[in-house]
Amino acid sequence: YILHGKARLRLGDEEHEVYAGDVVYIGGNEVHQFFTAGEEPFGFLCVVPAKR
Repeated sequence: YILHGKARLRLGDEEHEVYAGDVVYIGGNEVHQFFTAGEEPFGFLCVVPAKR
């Protein structure tokens, strides 16, 4: 969940812009990177399930 700011999300070979209020699902083994894209600091909440 994107808390504040905006960023570019590189997910595999694709790139997307994400903004405050967006929800992003990234699978457990997917290569990804976030890059801040703006003046405001970028913040996000990452939720990972416990191992079963």
